[in-house]
Amino acid sequence: MLTVLLTARGDACSDFLMPHFSREVLRLDLDFMHHDGILWNHRGLSIGERLVPWNSISALYWRKPSDPIVAALPQLESFELRQRLHWFRALSAVAKTLGIWQLVDPLHEYNFPKPLQLMLASRYFRVPQWELSVGRGASLPSPIVSKAFAPVPVKGDRLLTTNLVREPSQLDPKFTWFLQSAVGASHDATVVFCRGRMWAFVLERPESADWVDWRLIMSHHLDGALRSIELPTNVEESILKFMKTIGLSYGRLDFLIDRGPTWWFLEVNPNGQFGWLDPQNSRGIYSAVAAAAECRENEVDA
Repeated sequence: MLTVLLTARGDACSDFLMPHFSREVLRLDLDFMHHDGILWNHRGLSIGERLVPWNSISALYWRKPSDPIVAALPQLESFELRQRLHWFRALSAVAKTLGIWQLVDPLHEYNFPKPLQLMLASRYFRVPQWELSVGRGASLPSPIVSKAFAPVPVKGDRLLTTNLVREPSQLDPKFTWFLQSAVGASHDATVVFCRGRMWAFVLERPESADWVDWRLIMSHHLDGALRSIELPTNVEESILKFMKTIGLSYGRLDFLIDRGPTWWFLEVNPNGQFGWLDPQNSRGIYSAVAAAAECRENEVDA
C-alpha cells in the first residue's frame, strides 16, 4: 500500500514531509510530470514501466500542486500547467469516490471564501468589520486595510498584499475591493490546526512598524522568528468549534492580537503553508500532518 502525494517541485513542505510518511510515497510534481512519463487509465497509474493499481493506493494527499504562478508563464506553458492541475483535480475526485482521499480537499479553496469564513467565525471570535465592493467607494470608517479577495497575481508573479488605505476616496470604484477595519494589534498570530491538534505562533509588532502584512518582512519566515506559545483555553475551544462548523480537518488560521489581549480572526487557509514554522519537526507538526495524510488516526489523536 502506498500514499500518493500531489505537489510541485517548489513546495518545500513536501520535501520536509517525505521522511515522516510510514508508507511508500508516490510523489507527483505538477511541474515535473513530463519527466516521469505518467499514464492514467481504468487500471490505475503507470509511471514509466511500473503499474500502480487503484487498490494499492491507500491515501491521496493534496499538498500544494497549485503553487506555481502560471499567469507569469508564457501562454503555452501556462495552458499546460493548468491542464495538469485539472488532471490532479480529476484524480482527487476519483480518490474521493474510492475512499482514499485524505485531509485536504482541493475544492476547499473555493468552498470557503473569505466572506463565508468571516460570517461563520463571528460566532466564535471577534472579527474586524469588513466589506466587499465594486462600483462604489469604501463605507467603513478609517483606518481600513485592503486585501486581495482572490489568490491570483496582479501582474506576472506580483501579488497584492494587505495595505493600509490612507485615502479611501482614492480607491478606484471600477475595481473590486475587499476591505476591513484596521486592528490596533500588538502581535500577529498564526495557528496550525490538524485534526484537533493545534500549534500556535506569535510575532510581536513594534509600535514603530510601518507594515500591516508580516509576509512583507521576509526574515520573519525564518525558523524561530515567530515564537511558539500555548493557546489561551478560550481561543483553543473557539477554534475547535469553528473548524467543526466549517468542516475542515486541516487549516492554518491567522489572527491579530490587540493589547487587551483580544484575538481577532482574519482567515483560515484550508491548505496553508506550515513548513517554515517547524522545519526541524521539533514541535511535531510534520509528524502529525504525515500521519493525518495517511489516516493513521491513533498517531494523529495522540
